Amino acid sequence: MFLRLLRVGKLARALRMVTTSNALQSLELLLKCLVASVNMLCWSFILLFVVQCIAGMIIANLVRYYISDESNSWETRRALFIYYGTFTRTSLTMFEILFANWAPACRVLVENVSEWFSIFFLLYRCVLGFALINVLNAVFVQQTLKPASTDEDLAFKQKQKDQVKYTQKVKKMFESVDVSSDGGV
Repeated sequence: MFLRLLRVGKLARALRMVTTSNALQSLELLLKCLVASVNMLCWSFILLFVVQCIAGMIIANLVRYYISDESNSWETRRALFIYYGTFTRTSLTMFEILFANWAPACRVLVENVSEWFSIFFLLYRCVLGFALINVLNAVFVQQTLKPASTDEDLAFKQKQKDQVKYTQKVKKMFESVDVSSDGGV
């Protein structure tokens, strides 16, 4: 019984070595890339948060007077308060404008307060939504792929695979040239 357990243990250890060396290489590379990108991710988040807060404070201050003016209809003031009434509501709205459905938050201002807000939202979406996000994506991808390009183990294993493929191609070529199958050309 003890010998059977010992054999199973040896088999499990051998199996673990095979799976660790081949199947988990991709996972190891993914983890290295994620660890390398944490710093960039934090700074990207901080930059987006600051820009969204600045834009949100500008909008909230412009809308505050309309919300506090009791001569405006209560329904309109309530709709504006839902989107821009507090700092947290404005932050959430600016996040929605950047990453989700931006039309309702824009429409409530354009239709009720001023059409000039449409220019602000178009600029905000174009500058932040397209330019800044795409630049951050490019830098993030470049920073994430840096460990993959500098990983010596990965490069060595890839070179070994390339050599095996090349050897197989050359062998196949010589076999196709060897008409008499005697091992000579």
